[in-house]
Parts: sequence; C-alpha cells; structure tokens
Amino acid sequence: MRPVMVKLNVVSWLYDLFWCGWVGVYLCLHCWNLCF
Repeated sequence: MRPVMVKLNVVSWLYDLFWCGWVGVYLCLHCWNLCF
C-alpha cells in the first residue's frame, strides 16, 4: 500500500469517527430530552 492511500484511509476513518461521535451525542441528548 502506498503511504498516500494509508493517509487517506486514516483521514476517512477519523472523519467517520467524528461524525458518528456527534450523531451519538445528538441522539443521546435528544433521547434524554424525550425521556425527562
């Protein structure tokens, strides 16, 4: 694998992690507001 491909893969993974984290936080707060 070329270093460039590895770098793109890591960036893609971090991007996914960032968005999944924000969606998770949003859903958590949203559900908390519904429950309480």
